[in-house]
Amino acid sequence: MARAEVGSGGGRGGAGRGAREPEAARPSPAGGPAALRGLRAVSTLDMAAAAAVSCAKRNLRAELKQRLRAISAEERLRQSRLLTQKVIAHSQYQKCKRISIFLSMPDEIETEEIIKDIFQRGKTCFIPRYRFQSNHMDMVKLASPEEISSLPKTSWNIHQPGEDEDREEALSTGGLDLIFMPGLGFDKQGNRLGRGRGYYDAYLKRCVQHQHSKPYTLALAFSEQICLQVPMDENDMKFKLNIYEKLCSDSECERKVKSSGEDTVSLSPVCHGPGQSRAGSLPCSSVGSLAVGTWFSTDWHTSALYPERAETGAFAACFSLP
Repeated sequence: MARAEVGSGGGRGGAGRGAREPEAARPSPAGGPAALRGLRAVSTLDMAAAAAVSCAKRNLRAELKQRLRAISAEERLRQSRLLTQKVIAHSQYQKCKRISIFLSMPDEIETEEIIKDIFQRGKTCFIPRYRFQSNHMDMVKLASPEEISSLPKTSWNIHQPGEDEDREEALSTGGLDLIFMPGLGFDKQGNRLGRGRGYYDAYLKRCVQHQHSKPYTLALAFSEQICLQVPMDENDMKFKLNIYEKLCSDSECERKVKSSGEDTVSLSPVCHGPGQSRAGSLPCSSVGSLAVGTWFSTDWHTSALYPERAETGAFAACFSLP
């Protein structure tokens, strides 16, 4: 930070009318030098905390991208079909009329069938239109599912209406009832890790300003995207509900944790179907309901959650959404 220099009072010299005020004549900050030092210390701590959160997000994004790359095409399709069924059966989805939904990328839950169902039920569908030079995003009306393939592609290889194309924008025509949220990672506290541009965080803040009531926010995730804790800062917005595949039953997870005598268990409880748990994992059953088991390997997570065992590496935990 550039230091503020004290001027010479407008004159060229250092004496006479342009001379600097005597030290005693200049006002001191409220509380004196000690208060000023305290403010500087707080500012330094804030900067350090922000840097730590930023670093944690960067590390977690890298880990989640690696997890997503490891999911086979067959597994992506299986989980996508399961979540589509759950969304369509969800009461909140059924009663909402104005819905925004993302056009999925290859490493996201497939949304094509949900979009078709939105139109079949006579709801109004809005999709994102990003401005890539900023974090601004609008939700614009989609005419039909068939229209998607004719839309131009972005640098992310996803379709969206052109910026110069005149379309109905959701916030200027009545707002939204439901927003489907994409992301890289999610936790049970409603925290979401995006891709770093802040489009949805900024848009949700605009919704609060333009609507009488906040839209319901529903995140769609592969089970591999579920995190025990997502690092958050003051700009991040929470989601209301996450739908993903259950990996093990609550009672089985609790028995495994209690029998170990620890509050964590090593190795991942991820599985690909009923009873198909990986070696060393917790038992799996009741695939498809709202619960999850997950693991971590980044230093920030392990030290933040279990400081006395920060050096031990991977952890596993199971929980249910309320």
